[in-house]
Amino acid sequence: LKCGLCAGKLECASRVVLRGVDEVTCKLAGFQRVCASQASTRSETVLCGVLPDLLDACHALDIDSLRMQNPLAVHCPVTQSLNSKLRSLLRMKTSGPGDIHLWFSGGATPKPWKDELVAGVIADGITSFLDCPRLVDQAYDSGARIFLELGARNTCTRRITSILGNRPHLAIGVDQRGLSAMNSYAMLVAACLAHKVPF
Repeated sequence: LKCGLCAGKLECASRVVLRGVDEVTCKLAGFQRVCASQASTRSETVLCGVLPDLLDACHALDIDSLRMQNPLAVHCPVTQSLNSKLRSLLRMKTSGPGDIHLWFSGGATPKPWKDELVAGVIADGITSFLDCPRLVDQAYDSGARIFLELGARNTCTRRITSILGNRPHLAIGVDQRGLSAMNSYAMLVAACLAHKVPF
């Protein structure tokens, strides 16, 4: 996906800054080709934009930043133009996971799995600002205590643990950095059994 900040003519990048999203966004007003794309935790925000402007913004704001490995411009307003194309690409018949409800980044409540809904919520999640603390807090406030991550390298698990802090919960991923796939899966199953998760 090409970023609309520069019509694909300049290099776009993403940087992680160790500041809360409210602090960062209020300071970005003067930077037209830089935006906050996600609040990863309460004290970690991802910025994306045209590389020179992004570096200038981080320097001007006196914010230390880290380069992201995959500098895709997602979760930002300029990707909205791709939403309908993504919906079409992702629309397919699924068997569904049964009678469970899923939390998606764009919603305030869990939604039942329906084929026509899935493509839309995935496309909305890719093309809209991602507020992880809000999503995790809403799930927790609705009774969720066990968070299983199917993504790579425990990225969301780390965020969930940071967001929930000392509140009782289990957050574990199936792909744990430094472990083989078999060991990661065994640890996930063991943690679920210890917390009496029904299989």
